[in-house]
Amino acid sequence: MRLPQVNFAMLAESLGAKGVVVNDRSELMNALEEALNTDKAYVVDVHIDPRTVLIPYQRLYGISTL
Repeated sequence: MRLPQVNFAMLAESLGAKGVVVNDRSELMNALEEALNTDKAYVVDVHIDPRTVLIPYQRLYGISTL
């Protein structure tokens, strides 16, 4: 059973928070930095392939893919 896709970023904004949708891992670090540097509630709705390895793991362990 597939669940319907919910845009959690838009939902957050409708409730007065800040939200952003991330579709590519290259966008993730900027979104996280922005979220950490705000004084508002912030939702980062991430839609990236879970089989890809994020940059910190590449740097720490030399991993290229899972």
